[in-house]
Amino acid sequence: EFNADIEIVNFSNNSLDNKTVKTSFVCEETGNSYSSGIIKDNGENYISAGKISIIFPEITKPSKATFTVEIDGTDIKNTYTLWLYPKTESVDISGAYIFESVNQEAEELLSQGKTVLIIPQLEKVTNSIKGFYCADFWCYPMFRSISEMMGKPNPIGTMGLLIDDKHPALSQFPTEYYSTHQWWEIVENSVSEILDDNHADKHIIVQTIDNFERNHVLGLLYEYSHKNGKVVVLNADAEKLTATPEGRQFIKSVIHYCKA
Repeated sequence: EFNADIEIVNFSNNSLDNKTVKTSFVCEETGNSYSSGIIKDNGENYISAGKISIIFPEITKPSKATFTVEIDGTDIKNTYTLWLYPKTESVDISGAYIFESVNQEAEELLSQGKTVLIIPQLEKVTNSIKGFYCADFWCYPMFRSISEMMGKPNPIGTMGLLIDDKHPALSQFPTEYYSTHQWWEIVENSVSEILDDNHADKHIIVQTIDNFERNHVLGLLYEYSHKNGKVVVLNADAEKLTATPEGRQFIKSVIHYCKA
């Protein structure tokens, strides 16, 4: 079920009284929904245009939906992207080879041509930068120096994500190639490993973009070949991710790739 309040902010000289507000919810998996209503302008800048509630069938695969609100006869239009996930209470890890590091058991599996998933304890990934969803504000060197002068913590200073959205590790977690809000919890519960001198043999699936001053090569999710197998490294707190629908779907997608 999708519920939303429709509120309009109008600072123009034009009244919106008796204008028609239209909404559309477009999703291939659930089907489309359309509605409309008449605006009653109260003469103030803030207008409540009513509520909308859409009940759709339970989905069977992750899907992207688009919710649009527009006022007929004007150029006023907002579009919102929504990500929908099947109901998943837990993530099935049976059959997956998951370790905190490439230990002797993992080495043996790699010799047999297996794929192992490394989910390290984040505090042990010392050569890293803390995950932070919001992009750096304007000029990192300036705000870093101000923070140092005031005795405040330095800003994280990263610039969002560069995602290999067609990679099979994300086949069950549809995404754009850049940061969208479904990545918020994932990024906030992650670190990005600094791979500056150690990335030539690695394919970074989810890369954090650094600022122009440091310009580190940063890996949140990456893979590389080793012996006869493959190592997939996920620098995130899996336990915290499983507390959210998008986190569970992301972990499920990565594990499905490793098992396949």
